Amino acid sequence: MVLMASACLKRRQLAITCCELWSAMLLHRDRLTVVGRNASVGFVNDSDLSAWATVAAACFAVVALFFTARQIRHQAEQTKYQAQQTQHQVRDQLLHAGAFYIERYWAIDDDLLFTNEGDDDHARHEFRYLRLCEDELEAARHEWLDRSQWKVWHDEVFGTEEFAALTSKRLVSCRSTPGENDFQLLRLCTTQTRDRGAHTWESCQAASTRPESSASMSARGSDGVNRPLSGEV
Repeated sequence: MVLMASACLKRRQLAITCCELWSAMLLHRDRLTVVGRNASVGFVNDSDLSAWATVAAACFAVVALFFTARQIRHQAEQTKYQAQQTQHQVRDQLLHAGAFYIERYWAIDDDLLFTNEGDDDHARHEFRYLRLCEDELEAARHEWLDRSQWKVWHDEVFGTEEFAALTSKRLVSCRSTPGENDFQLLRLCTTQTRDRGAHTWESCQAASTRPESSASMSARGSDGVNRPLSGEV
């Protein structure tokens, strides 16, 4: 922003200087005509020298303005390049966060394949999956995920009726009651789908509602490992 403001200021100064030079040339136009006539007959006085000095100064100023314009253009290109690089770096960081959640999903899905429904281990892995979904909604609400990537995830998975039915079943199997402060964003999303049908992230209530407390922190131990809340499983 500072570089852009500096470039705009220099452009403004350049325009003002050009106007001043043009005005000076118009003011000295008649005088320069007389100087040319005097020079042709070999007669030059002090006023003629002053006019020629003005012309020389104007020429040097034009050259200086040319190089200033080149510098301003170069700075503008550098500013644009830096802005593009910053955008690429930010998007790479967002995509890296998305890859982290994808890795967590496949790890949980693999663990679910080796357990039987109704077992304690199966319920524990289902709880991990619910926690993953809640964390993803929380991250998306804070714009910590790439928006285009998350829109596909939500609109094709989270906002569907199939996901809402499966999530409601898992919430019951994990004995997670609505009166608790866990999975608030997930409940908002699935309840909206159940009551109104499939929806997009732009219209999702979880995108604009602030939970009363952070479920992610309450379900995460001091070592940073996700685990069920006490009494859940």
